[in-house]
Amino acid sequence: EHSGAGQSSSKPKSVFSTLMSVLSTQQFSKTLSNLELLLHLLALVTAAVRTPDEPSVRASPLEVTPSTMVRTNRPDRGNNVGRGSGAGEVVEDGEPQASTNGRSLGGQSVNPAPAILIPDLPVVDIESLAAVLSRHGCSERTYVRVLEILVKLSLSPRNHLVAVQALMETARDQSNIVTSDFSAFLEKVDALETDEEAREKAIAEFSRAASSAELKLLRVAKTAAALLLESKDASKHPLGSLTRLWETLARVLDIVSAVPPGRSDDSGSKHPTMGTTTIPESVRDRSRHSGRRSVPPALARLSPVIESFFVAHGEDHLVRSSTAPTPKPTVTHVAVDKEQTSLGRFIERYRTPINMLLRANPSLLDGSFRSALSHPHAIDFDNKKSHFRSLIRKRSSESQVGTIRVSVRREQVFEDSYHQLRLRTPEEMKGRLYVQFSGEEGIDAGGVTREWYTILARKIFDANYALFKRSAAKSATYQPDRLSYINEDHLGFFRFVGRIIGKAIYDGQLLDAYFTRSFYKHMLGIKPNYHDIEAIDPRYYKSLCWILENDITGVLDLTMSAENDEFGQTKIADLIPNGRNIPVTEKNKVEYVQLVTELRTTKAISHQISAFLKGFHELIPAEDIKIFNELELELLMSGLPDIDIADLKSNIDYSGYNLSSPQICWFWKAVSQMDQEDLARLIMFVTGTSKVPLEGFAVLQGMNGLQKFHIHKVEGDSERLPAAHTCFNQLDIPEYATFEKLKEKLLIAIREGAEGFGFG
Repeated sequence: EHSGAGQSSSKPKSVFSTLMSVLSTQQFSKTLSNLELLLHLLALVTAAVRTPDEPSVRASPLEVTPSTMVRTNRPDRGNNVGRGSGAGEVVEDGEPQASTNGRSLGGQSVNPAPAILIPDLPVVDIESLAAVLSRHGCSERTYVRVLEILVKLSLSPRNHLVAVQALMETARDQSNIVTSDFSAFLEKVDALETDEEAREKAIAEFSRAASSAELKLLRVAKTAAALLLESKDASKHPLGSLTRLWETLARVLDIVSAVPPGRSDDSGSKHPTMGTTTIPESVRDRSRHSGRRSVPPALARLSPVIESFFVAHGEDHLVRSSTAPTPKPTVTHVAVDKEQTSLGRFIERYRTPINMLLRANPSLLDGSFRSALSHPHAIDFDNKKSHFRSLIRKRSSESQVGTIRVSVRREQVFEDSYHQLRLRTPEEMKGRLYVQFSGEEGIDAGGVTREWYTILARKIFDANYALFKRSAAKSATYQPDRLSYINEDHLGFFRFVGRIIGKAIYDGQLLDAYFTRSFYKHMLGIKPNYHDIEAIDPRYYKSLCWILENDITGVLDLTMSAENDEFGQTKIADLIPNGRNIPVTEKNKVEYVQLVTELRTTKAISHQISAFLKGFHELIPAEDIKIFNELELELLMSGLPDIDIADLKSNIDYSGYNLSSPQICWFWKAVSQMDQEDLARLIMFVTGTSKVPLEGFAVLQGMNGLQKFHIHKVEGDSERLPAAHTCFNQLDIPEYATFEKLKEKLLIAIREGAEGFGFG
């Protein structure tokens, strides 16, 4: 008979404690069927435990004897064990004090249930329960039951502490087994460094030799994470300290991925190898988003350990490493601090295998891999889109809405739709659309709705409504018109447009609607920067760049103000108090550029942006959409364009290069290896939008009319990324020395949304 700390062995044990104690007996520890029956019984008993916010109308089976027990009628659990700890009162040799507060349940007044009592179990019993996770033959059902029991028992601080310690011991044992297996593989492969065929064979053997310890480790990691979920130290998962295991995992990943240490997997000249299959660059890049969901054997074996790493480091972005190097500037909207954590470095280094696992099992982003969403720039667009669609499906399944019937006249589709939808609640807007065009007999089985979206998208940009204006650099992109107030209903219309854009995304409908990059940023909650001025006013953008790059002392006569033309009248807006009387100097010119950028991209259209976002967020929550960047948001809204590489190649001009230049040959080789997603990113990076003219690249528009795609030579090899000038459809490519370097820099530029444009 086992006794808990602080308990006299003469005291009677509770029925539950007795059930727990038999876990370690031979009859149950050696016989799997008996063990599962016992766990089933324990799960039924602990299922009666209620947290303070869960109503209950019956007493718990745990409420049995006057042993040391903890009441769960307090929300704060604290970390200390013993009398007066934060989890609730400790009651010895007495009955609990029932609450006198009545409750209403299901419209009926019921007597409150007595406080639920959790026994402080003997250490050996909790250790026996935790040890079930490492037992040979432990099924998924058994694992789930153990998890449920431990979570309930951990409402007691003492049980919680003991359980976490027991899980950590189990994790160390399984970690040692996994590390030993991985180390043996590494030694074997290192000895075969010059024999590529033998290395491939060794990798294949490794792929087939999966150990049960890898799955056991994952189960222990998930169980510990569940216990820590409500605790104050949730960011400090105990498995995060298994440094040797994680270092060994990284070395194995380097080998099976064929990624040289310190280099990105997308930039290396070696072919990424998984198991016995070497995937050529051309095939790998084109098949990345082709719907293939197979995982190479070696990666499949590593997946439980990789998942364990994510579980163990899932919250370590809350604590930045004190030894992390000073972060370099980044072109994405993701905080650079996150790249300096163990998790951030791991995701950056192994983004290709991680995305392969996500593609094979999209639900990982809702579970063990969800911390990867803190690094969205490392997740491929198709994986983010799949996760986003799953969120929409979940929200849709939770909504009890019917069909939205809309009857519109073709010639008045905007007004009719506005008046019929503007009074609908956000919840009603999530219903299925059924569109009928007046005077037409078409039955809407989806096609009529798609046509309605197409017509409405064109009307949104109709100049007669004065809501949006074409960007100065491109005729294909639009920006809210700061003078839209000439239409007295303009804010109501902007909210309606936000709803329509949100509804289209919610329904998975593609729109022929393209906005400026700064407006996409507003939709994502990202602050625009001065580079975004280029799409609105290319000449003004060029002057801002000149100001930043040159000494303006005695050259320019500017003040901390800006002039706006409103219907023929010039109005002055102060950027700071009394700004019109404060000159712009070399010292404050950066502030001037920042303030004038904010005025042009945000403040001048702040009411329009707010109204649009109000309608947009009624259907698409900000936290759901923020995983995308502004380039990806356009692809989500408007879809991947069908890009004809041959048409592009026949309608391109070169400056400094010619068609036979090595860099140009390498450029087209890199382009030929891109999938449709990266091709869209390339076009978007250079021209400012992924939209391709219906007539092809021969009629591509620029700042001054027709402007072909243009590649400009930058003298000398460089570590700089390619730069773009969207107003001229121009791509600047330095004289890179190798194909590998050119491809690496080009992919980084288009995938990470580089915003230097040759000036930063």
